[in-house]
Amino acid sequence: MDIIIKHFENALVEYVSDKEFCARIQNGWDAFDKYYSKSDDSPLYAAALILHPARRIRYIQANWKKSWQKPAL
Repeated sequence: MDIIIKHFENALVEYVSDKEFCARIQNGWDAFDKYYSKSDDSPLYAAALILHPARRIRYIQANWKKSWQKPAL
């Protein structure tokens, strides 16, 4: 998810001169955000991170806000 967000940010900077294309990028980001925010309602995303061998609890502790960590863990 972080990679996709970074891609949207970079695309908006790269195509800042093309207002029509930036509007389309923003629409894509809005659609992504609509579904990404739904992952807050499900414990499955946190469970997948905790069970992932390369992520585990360390990833949540390092990358999530404190207020998000306690309910997930």
